Amino acid sequence: MPAIFAMRQGRPRRSHYRRRQSLFPAGFSLAVMGTILLLMAFMLGGSGVLASARKLFLFAGWQILGAGAALVFLHVLLSKRAASVQKEHRPQLNQSSAPSAGETDEDAPPGPRPSQWSAEVFAQIEWRRFEAVCEKLFVLKGFETRSKPFGPDDGVDIWLHSPATRLTVPVQCKHWKSTQVGIKEVREFLGVMAACHIKRGIYATTSRFSDKARQFARANGISALDGGRLLAMIQAQTPQQQQQLLDVALQGEYWKPTCASCGHKMARKKTGNVFSWQCKCGKSQPIFIGKENAAAAA
Repeated sequence: MPAIFAMRQGRPRRSHYRRRQSLFPAGFSLAVMGTILLLMAFMLGGSGVLASARKLFLFAGWQILGAGAALVFLHVLLSKRAASVQKEHRPQLNQSSAPSAGETDEDAPPGPRPSQWSAEVFAQIEWRRFEAVCEKLFVLKGFETRSKPFGPDDGVDIWLHSPATRLTVPVQCKHWKSTQVGIKEVREFLGVMAACHIKRGIYATTSRFSDKARQFARANGISALDGGRLLAMIQAQTPQQQQQLLDVALQGEYWKPTCASCGHKMARKKTGNVFSWQCKCGKSQPIFIGKENAAAAA
């Protein structure tokens, strides 16, 4: 009922439409009749009975012509009003989300929505959802957390603070599907820790660490959490906590990458035979589908 009522409010009724459309022909007919009477008055003489008839034709002609003009004016006024109401209630295309030239709308996730935790969850979600999962996991472990949803992170995605030990730990998250995290990335993270005078850190990734990167992390107080270890940590939680983490992972359009610069979802764009994710702000590098872009994924 509410939908039907709203539809009736936003659209003129047929009876109103028919009455509005009948105003113009009626007004036009009266205007023609008035004009004919005025012509007849001017053709009559100016003495005797003809003078009286002339006055009568003039009076009637002007009255009928005025009534016809009023009906035509009313028709134009009502038509403009109906057009403005129709335009106001017409569904508008959201320009911010509408695909432009070269873009294709990707409304569906790449596979069935996961119902429980597995490596497939990491494969389907985008980088921002992965960071949110990591943050929620540490909250469940008793840490206070601080993070930025987008923008420069200065090499740290999540800051952990332990109220019990007063320990502050930086966390770097890397959502890579197949590319290994090498010693270069871990060494850069160590440089951030040194600049902050922090001796302990956590490096989390959905992918794997190279042997040299894992050895370097172990020697420098960095806990290297790859996809397998993270999944084991999640599956060690209670069923209720696992569901909470899954809800965080699959929140919103979890498969669409978030722009690291502005925080909006990127659009899937086709250039030739190449598909990529790009943001309208133009500040982030495109993420090519099928290929990992280290700069964008960082």
